[in-house]
Amino acid sequence: MMVERDCLIRNGVNTLRCVAGHGGGSLSSVVRKWMNGRGVDGGKRCVVDFSSPNIAKPFHCGHLRSTLIGNALVNIGKCLGHDMVKINYLGDWGTQFGLLSHGYDCFGDEGELRKNAIGHLFDVYVKANCEAEKDDNFLQESKRKFASMEKFADEMELKKWQLFREYSMKEYTKVYDDLGITFDDYEFESMYMESGRKYIDQLERSGVLNSVQNGAKIVDIEMDNGKIESIPVLKEDGSTLYITRDIAAAIERKKKYDFDEMFYVVGHTQSKHFRLLKRILSKMNYQWAENLHHVSFGKIKGMSTRKGEVVFLQDIIDDATSRCKESTLKSSTTKSSPESFDYLAKILGLSALFVYDLRAPKGISYDFDWDEALKSKGFTGLYLQYSHARVCSIERKAGFDVDLSCSLDLSALEGDLWDKLFSILSRLEDTIVSSSNKCEPSILVRYLLTLSQRNNACIENFTVKDQPENIAKSRLLVFHGTRMVLNQGMKLIGLKPLDII
Repeated sequence: MMVERDCLIRNGVNTLRCVAGHGGGSLSSVVRKWMNGRGVDGGKRCVVDFSSPNIAKPFHCGHLRSTLIGNALVNIGKCLGHDMVKINYLGDWGTQFGLLSHGYDCFGDEGELRKNAIGHLFDVYVKANCEAEKDDNFLQESKRKFASMEKFADEMELKKWQLFREYSMKEYTKVYDDLGITFDDYEFESMYMESGRKYIDQLERSGVLNSVQNGAKIVDIEMDNGKIESIPVLKEDGSTLYITRDIAAAIERKKKYDFDEMFYVVGHTQSKHFRLLKRILSKMNYQWAENLHHVSFGKIKGMSTRKGEVVFLQDIIDDATSRCKESTLKSSTTKSSPESFDYLAKILGLSALFVYDLRAPKGISYDFDWDEALKSKGFTGLYLQYSHARVCSIERKAGFDVDLSCSLDLSALEGDLWDKLFSILSRLEDTIVSSSNKCEPSILVRYLLTLSQRNNACIENFTVKDQPENIAKSRLLVFHGTRMVLNQGMKLIGLKPLDII
């Protein structure tokens, strides 16, 4: 038993030394070495389609979940040595744009558009929907305007659409900057409108396309229950549909990136859509369709800000920041200078938001609770940040530097608390691989929270300062190495670790 324990501790410390930077190591190098030793494949090229808000509409909670989950999966994939391509596929096409265009002609204001593009366009869209429900002439004119866009027949309509897209993108770019999230490529639904028709022709040549009485084009797909369902892929007026454009996007991305796998991080309400997409592509004899994966997730319920029911993500970010600023100013333990409160509050607010969402298994829907999200103790983003900053403080006050090559004194690491810490450290590589294989960031998030909890228990019971040199150096090495695992793990889920709070 003692031999097993010694082996566990030494293996854990070797991992910590590498993650802490000894010999130029990192979390990625530790995980990849572990993968190589077990014959786990790395080096795939993976396209991840995530976030994907709709132009001229609010960035809602579903887009937030998609953004956080997708970003974490990309970071985890990179840690495993995969070539990850991040795509943001924005909705900028479809019948709703005819509705928005006609609504803007009736209710729009250019001055309001310049001041608050998304907010104003959303108000216009809501009014247009209400009008279309009670006035069929309004609805038909909206459809006519979109049909003219599809045929590039009305220059004024296209200019209006381009203006809406330009203003919307400016606001979305600010949101992504606030979240600290970037993309390798931005795509728009409209990019695949014309190529969508080309692949409709391919479907027709392959004999799987049917026409119905009104002139629309359909594909018959066998569903899981064995029944045949007719799926429209072209409207009677020749306009493309969402699935038509997704067919084109998948084929064009395969040509462009030659991916091994592609992941769509989209809410569970779209599960049927992605099953149909794969089956249509299979009917077109694209064998790689089996490598398309829908990473589905549940809803965030009940999220609201001080402005009321949430519509805009920017309101959520601002509210999280202001709440954290208030609690930071009130805290008697805060070490940061007043000048850094705004920066600190923003990082803490985003940490609270990210961890509250990502700690939940992605498949479940959950009720959002600000009070719970902003707790400094428990399984929260603030707890992660405080745990990281706490070790930074110990390192600053130790009176000596961390010695990554020091000889470990096992007598300084005796007891159940140390055993629990090294036990979870020994599961580091398994955790990251499992998070990737299951497309489940919550596995890594819960690991980091438990690691913080166990490290804090050791900190509370075993001091570094004023201890004999061999004990102090051994304990500090473990605390520092654990902090570096936290540091790099937090970055994988999109957080910016703080050294002082």
